[in-house]
Amino acid sequence: KTQGKYKTTATELILTFVKAAGSNGVTGAKIVEHWKGEGRKSGFYNALGVLTKAKKIKKQKLKGQKGSLYVAG
Repeated sequence: KTQGKYKTTATELILTFVKAAGSNGVTGAKIVEHWKGEGRKSGFYNALGVLTKAKKIKKQKLKGQKGSLYVAG
């Protein structure tokens, strides 16, 4: 199993995407879509966790829906 080589790091990719969404935030499903659109495979949850713990993004539960909403923090 080989590790991919990308111009931007995983955390940079996610942070830039969430910031671009502005105050409306972005759902986890949209992040997955963007992640795969960049040609990446699985493994973005680790980067998402790092950003959340560092308080660079905020995670909010979606009311009445499955999943979470992420807003730049």
